[in-house]
Amino acid sequence: MQLRYHKLVQRDVSEALKYYESIYPELADSFWDELMAAIQCILSNPLRYHLDNNNFHRCNIKIFPYHILYKISMDTIRITTVRHNQRNPSFGVRRKF
Repeated sequence: MQLRYHKLVQRDVSEALKYYESIYPELADSFWDELMAAIQCILSNPLRYHLDNNNFHRCNIKIFPYHILYKISMDTIRITTVRHNQRNPSFGVRRKF
């Protein structure tokens, strides 16, 4: 499957990395590693993760209180949002490719 990211996902991830970097630099590295591991899990089995109320698949990132929202379209996985678990549930769901 092909993987595509919404253009604002980079901002989502950068904000999280800056936050963890400000606490402890190695924490940002750990967040990045867990994020990449979650994306690999999505790629290996995109249907593994449940659908939320907005029809996005939701993959929780281990250890960190973040999750990835994505949709599957034919042969493409479209990652729309990387957001904190406490963020408003409507954050990022209206992003269009």
